[in-house]
Amino acid sequence: MVLASHLPSESASSASLRMMSTLMGEEPRWRAGATELSEKDKVRKESKSVKRQRPATEDSGDEKPLSKRERKDSSTNSCSHCKAYRHTQETCNSRREQNARRPRDQQQKQQQQPPGHSHGKFRGFSNQSPIKRPPGRPPRSTIKMTNRFYEAFEQAELSDSILQAAADLFSSNYGIWGAKAAETVGTWAEKGNPVRIHTGKWLKSRYLPAGSRSTYVRVTVDGKLAGHVICSRWSYKNQNICWITQLVVSREFRERKLAYGLLDMLKSDEDDIYGVASSHAAACITLANVFGNGFKYLDLDYIRDNASGILASSPIEYLRTAKLSGSLFSELDNSGLICGVDTNFFVDHTEPLQALKEVRRFREWPLGDLIDGCEFLVIVQAKNSTNK
Repeated sequence: MVLASHLPSESASSASLRMMSTLMGEEPRWRAGATELSEKDKVRKESKSVKRQRPATEDSGDEKPLSKRERKDSSTNSCSHCKAYRHTQETCNSRREQNARRPRDQQQKQQQQPPGHSHGKFRGFSNQSPIKRPPGRPPRSTIKMTNRFYEAFEQAELSDSILQAAADLFSSNYGIWGAKAAETVGTWAEKGNPVRIHTGKWLKSRYLPAGSRSTYVRVTVDGKLAGHVICSRWSYKNQNICWITQLVVSREFRERKLAYGLLDMLKSDEDDIYGVASSHAAACITLANVFGNGFKYLDLDYIRDNASGILASSPIEYLRTAKLSGSLFSELDNSGLICGVDTNFFVDHTEPLQALKEVRRFREWPLGDLIDGCEFLVIVQAKNSTNK
């Protein structure tokens, strides 16, 4: 228990001084025995008095001081039209002119846009017609593919009916002859006539010759033959070659990933090298993406070093007699072709050139230009090859 007499108490003189200073409006001195303010207290007192002062106007005298918004509006940089923003009258007038001109500029821009164009979030709700495909390119198929069925046949399993169906699919969807075809192939291959294979026996003798290890893969969509691929296999320097001799997809089923599925059916752990000679850019890209590391990483040096030996060892006659063409194989070649093969197959290149133009819009094309009578050459090593 603490007695009250033991607590410190201030003297009567200090208490009276504090009461008198409070009544006179002075700041009280809480410390007992203090006779004057320290320098630190004086500075603090002066700063408080300055903050409490409000700016007085020149003409108002004893009128109420202006608020912060009123002082902002009365500034020389304020605008009579937009008092909430600090800008000059000229800036405000220019902004008003831009706002008035904006609807007119948007209307002119819409008139200059091609038909079928729509803006951003309204793209799917435009009343205009859809964007048209490039001229010379057939419209994309809208057929729904409910059921796809892939079948693979070895050479001994091919019947005459299967071969005849493959020949009919080729004749209806491959292409037409070019200008020089009649001189090299025959008078029946006139310009504009479709490239045809009339019988399955001729197809077998050219693309599935006796003594070769060949495979035929087809895909049917809802019971209808939609595409096929033929490959031939042989050995070269203790490596197995799988060469695509024919890849055809029906026009009504193109751009539906059927070619990718057909080539994927040919994958085998025993194959080390895959190749194709084709005038169509899509076939070259698809082969590199399915079997290799992707068309983006196509190794042209590997093609230059091995293409001659691979083609010379082929059991397919038109590949064995073909000549390498392009600046990759000859520095004197200035035709524009970089990596290709001359097969004297003069088909019309209108459709392949249009497809090549579309490919060059979105990616680099390392194989060069397409020349009459020539085809692009792509050779890739298998991803799982142990003899790279």
